[in-house]
Amino acid sequence: MKQNIKLLLIFIISLTCKNAIAQNSEVIDNSKLIEFTNQKFGDDLIISFIKSSQTNFNCSNDDIIALKKQNVSEKVLVEVMNICGSSKAKKEDSENVNNPVYKHPSGLYVYENWNTETILQKLYATVVSNERRGGAGQAMASRFTYGLAKSSATVQINGEEANVKIKTGSDFYFYFEPTEQPNLANWWFTKASSPNEFTLIKLKQKRNNREFTKGKSDSYTYQTGIDEDQKIQFDFEEVKPGIFKVKPKSNLKEGEYCFIYSASVPSQYSNDKVFDFSVIK
Repeated sequence: MKQNIKLLLIFIISLTCKNAIAQNSEVIDNSKLIEFTNQKFGDDLIISFIKSSQTNFNCSNDDIIALKKQNVSEKVLVEVMNICGSSKAKKEDSENVNNPVYKHPSGLYVYENWNTETILQKLYATVVSNERRGGAGQAMASRFTYGLAKSSATVQINGEEANVKIKTGSDFYFYFEPTEQPNLANWWFTKASSPNEFTLIKLKQKRNNREFTKGKSDSYTYQTGIDEDQKIQFDFEEVKPGIFKVKPKSNLKEGEYCFIYSASVPSQYSNDKVFDFSVIK
């Protein structure tokens, strides 16, 4: 019975403290931490309200030392430092959203000028819609040449145009992060180490789709590889560790293009996606 009464009193005291904090402070700052500590609030209770309230901490070395001198616990100080670190990172990300040499999440981006603003736009992968080998004409040619006529393997992408439109003369940036956990959404940029493992392709526009040739075969041989007349050569340089600037050797003309991973694909992944875009004036 006494134990139950004791637990009830603890609950009432905690609830009273919680209401007092909620009523007396909308924003928790360094002075409030000292106040809570002087009132003998427990670490878990203080951290609970830090997480559920707006905060405005000063986290310089001198500020943390001052809090420590006021007996704020290390457990609470660690939580404060985590919040300050997260806020600082978000602020830096916001300030550098269009800075190409700032470390962005891994992936492929295009850096281009629209009117008076230069923006950094991420290109997302598009799933290949179909892969076909030859056609009626090639099948007939193969039949009458006893298999000597070559048949092509063609990769198709839905739609006559890509969703992403970029301006001619734009630069590309690759961000590689080999320490990230690879998954189906970003494995290219955790397994690859440079843009040299990708190919830039000029797509052929057809009705309702775009396509490129990835191999040719006859009855005796099979040759893999993208047609040379569809490849676009580019230069690249590493501007910072893991950050590469890519520029086509000549400005891309209006049309449809894509980057594709062209190195050996790890066994647990498939290479059925491309990074497609349209070039406009």
